Amino acid sequence: MHTNRRTFLEELNRAFADNNIQFMLDHVAEDFEWRIVGSDAITGKESYSKALSGMVSTEPLRVMIHSIITQGDEASVSGVMYMSEDHYVEFCDVMRFQSTDSNLITRMTSYTIEIKP
Repeated sequence: MHTNRRTFLEELNRAFADNNIQFMLDHVAEDFEWRIVGSDAITGKESYSKALSGMVSTEPLRVMIHSIITQGDEASVSGVMYMSEDHYVEFCDVMRFQSTDSNLITRMTSYTIEIKP
Protein backbone atom coordinates (compact mmCIF):
# COMPACT_ATOMS: atom_id res chain seq x y z
CA MET A 1 0.00 0.00 0.00
CA HIS A 2 1.35 3.43 -0.94
CA THR A 3 1.62 5.83 1.98
CA ASN A 4 1.07 9.53 1.43
CA ARG A 5 4.49 11.28 1.59
CA ARG A 6 3.43 13.67 4.38
CA THR A 7 2.18 10.76 6.53
CA PHE A 8 5.33 8.81 5.75
CA LEU A 9 7.56 11.68 6.92
CA GLU A 10 5.61 11.92 10.17
CA GLU A 11 6.10 8.15 10.64
CA LEU A 12 9.81 8.46 9.85
CA ASN A 13 10.34 11.12 12.51
CA ARG A 14 8.29 9.11 15.01
CA ALA A 15 10.51 6.08 14.22
CA PHE A 16 13.63 8.15 15.01
CA ALA A 17 12.10 9.36 18.28
CA ASP A 18 11.10 5.79 19.22
CA ASN A 19 14.50 4.26 18.31
CA ASN A 20 12.86 2.21 15.54
CA ILE A 21 16.04 1.81 13.53
CA GLN A 22 14.62 -0.96 11.33
CA PHE A 23 11.82 1.28 10.03
CA MET A 24 14.38 3.91 9.10
CA LEU A 25 16.68 1.39 7.39
CA ASP A 26 13.77 -0.03 5.42
CA HIS A 27 13.27 3.37 3.81
CA VAL A 28 16.75 4.29 2.59
CA ALA A 29 18.57 3.22 -0.57
CA GLU A 30 21.71 1.05 -0.38
CA ASP A 31 23.80 4.05 -1.51
CA PHE A 32 22.01 6.47 0.86
CA GLU A 33 23.97 9.56 1.86
CA TRP A 34 23.30 11.45 5.10
CA ARG A 35 24.98 14.77 5.65
CA ILE A 36 24.65 16.30 9.10
CA VAL A 37 25.89 19.85 8.61
CA GLY A 38 29.10 20.31 10.57
CA SER A 39 29.91 16.55 10.58
CA ASP A 40 31.32 14.08 8.08
CA ALA A 41 28.89 12.61 5.58
CA ILE A 42 27.56 9.12 6.25
CA THR A 43 27.50 7.09 3.05
CA GLY A 44 25.78 3.74 2.55
CA LYS A 45 23.03 1.90 4.37
CA GLU A 46 25.47 -0.01 6.62
CA SER A 47 27.18 3.21 7.80
CA TYR A 48 23.73 4.75 8.37
CA SER A 49 22.76 1.76 10.52
CA LYS A 50 25.91 2.17 12.65
CA ALA A 51 25.31 5.91 13.03
CA LEU A 52 21.69 5.37 14.11
CA SER A 53 22.75 2.70 16.62
CA GLY A 54 25.09 5.26 18.18
CA MET A 55 22.21 7.73 18.58
CA VAL A 56 19.82 5.44 20.43
CA SER A 57 18.35 7.13 23.50
CA THR A 58 17.42 5.30 26.68
CA GLU A 59 13.83 6.52 26.41
CA PRO A 60 11.62 7.45 23.49
CA LEU A 61 11.90 11.12 22.59
CA ARG A 62 9.06 13.53 22.07
CA VAL A 63 8.91 15.04 18.59
CA MET A 64 6.97 18.06 17.44
CA ILE A 65 6.87 18.71 13.71
CA HIS A 66 6.49 22.34 12.65
CA SER A 67 6.31 21.89 8.89
CA ILE A 68 6.49 19.34 6.11
CA ILE A 69 7.03 20.48 2.53
CA THR A 70 6.97 18.04 -0.37
CA GLN A 71 7.60 18.71 -4.05
CA GLY A 72 8.28 16.01 -6.62
CA ASP A 73 11.11 13.79 -5.39
CA GLU A 74 12.18 16.20 -2.61
CA ALA A 75 10.85 17.03 0.84
CA SER A 76 11.77 18.86 4.00
CA VAL A 77 10.69 18.44 7.60
CA SER A 78 11.37 20.88 10.42
CA GLY A 79 10.59 20.56 14.08
CA VAL A 80 11.88 19.87 17.58
CA MET A 81 13.10 16.63 19.20
CA TYR A 82 12.80 16.84 23.00
CA MET A 83 15.25 14.85 25.14
CA SER A 84 13.82 16.52 28.27
CA GLU A 85 11.85 19.68 28.95
CA ASP A 86 14.94 21.92 28.74
CA HIS A 87 17.16 19.81 26.45
CA TYR A 88 16.08 19.60 22.83
CA VAL A 89 17.22 19.74 19.22
CA GLU A 90 15.68 22.04 16.63
CA PHE A 91 16.04 20.37 13.21
CA CYS A 92 15.38 20.64 9.52
CA ASP A 93 15.89 17.62 7.26
CA VAL A 94 15.98 18.04 3.49
CA MET A 95 15.50 14.77 1.59
CA ARG A 96 15.63 13.44 -1.93
CA PHE A 97 13.66 10.31 -2.80
CA GLN A 98 14.35 7.67 -5.43
CA SER A 99 11.38 8.98 -7.42
CA THR A 100 8.23 11.04 -7.02
CA ASP A 101 6.24 7.86 -6.27
CA SER A 102 8.75 6.29 -3.86
CA ASN A 103 9.28 6.60 -0.11
CA LEU A 104 12.86 5.31 -0.49
CA ILE A 105 15.27 8.09 0.52
CA THR A 106 18.52 8.46 -1.43
CA ARG A 107 19.96 11.55 0.27
CA MET A 108 19.29 13.61 3.39
CA THR A 109 20.87 16.77 4.74
CA SER A 110 20.17 17.55 8.41
CA TYR A 111 20.52 20.98 9.98
CA THR A 112 20.41 20.79 13.78
CA ILE A 113 20.84 23.09 16.75
CA GLU A 114 21.06 21.47 20.17
CA ILE A 115 19.71 23.47 23.12
CA LYS A 116 20.95 22.28 26.52
CA PRO A 117 20.12 23.54 30.00
